[in-house]
Amino acid sequence: SPVQAQVDEATNKRETARTGRDHFAKKLEDENKVVADLEAVADTLQQEFTEWSARAQQYCDRVENPRKVTEVQRQLDSVQTALKERERRHGATVEEMTIEVNKAKADLDNADRELRTLATLNNVLKRSLLTRLDKWHDFRRHIALRCKLVFQYHLSNRGYYGKVLFDHVNQTLQLKVQTDDQTATQGRDKDPRSLSGGEKSFSTICLLLSLWDSIGCPLRCLGEFRLHITDILLSNAKALDEFDVFMDAVNRRTSMRMMIDTANASDKKQYILITPQDMGNIVVGPTVRVHRMSDPERGQSTLAFNGGPA
Repeated sequence: SPVQAQVDEATNKRETARTGRDHFAKKLEDENKVVADLEAVADTLQQEFTEWSARAQQYCDRVENPRKVTEVQRQLDSVQTALKERERRHGATVEEMTIEVNKAKADLDNADRELRTLATLNNVLKRSLLTRLDKWHDFRRHIALRCKLVFQYHLSNRGYYGKVLFDHVNQTLQLKVQTDDQTATQGRDKDPRSLSGGEKSFSTICLLLSLWDSIGCPLRCLGEFRLHITDILLSNAKALDEFDVFMDAVNRRTSMRMMIDTANASDKKQYILITPQDMGNIVVGPTVRVHRMSDPERGQSTLAFNGGPA
């Protein structure tokens, strides 16, 4: 009926109005909470502003900002726009670049610290090297002086005079040797090339004994002097033969006595002396052994070892 239709329509309007009322009531309540929260934040900011202003006024009076709020806001927006453009151009934010810069600065500080440490170590090593060089120069000078004195001592066994001249810069060694007759007639600074073969051999033995006294080698062999003096000094096993073929009996006897005495005075060193001469005048003792090889036969092409064919 028409009356019932009007009642239903009024009922629907009432329900719609009630629903709208409840919705807006809930929304009003939410907005009131937002307003309350913002008022609390505003109160906190106002309190902080008051406190900071009071602290600032302890240092100086308040200075009014001559710029308007709109101008400050415009400059702030401009700065933020420029900042975003720079972040886009560099591909990183300010925070990321700050972290990267701090990391690079830390690496630079570590490298600088390590560099200072290495520089200090380098200075210490330089001072140590200079000290070692000074000690080495002292040792070299003392060894050269010892060699000179021992050389003169061995020469004096035959009444000779001589000296060893070391040139460490040019790495050369020069001998000055003279006999008694040369000393009386020619002076003391003559070249040893004027000596006879036996005198040269004796002088060379004196040189070797003086050098061996200054360097360490457990095995020392001696023979003829046709090898270079460097080979004689630097080889571990010094093996030569026929060292006394140019000597007379006096030089040979004096040389053998000197070498045997030097060998007996040496600690834990072995001397091997090879000579074709007869060693019947050598006194065989606990420290001296004479090994005589059989004479070679005419036409012999190989030496007999361990009972092999001759």
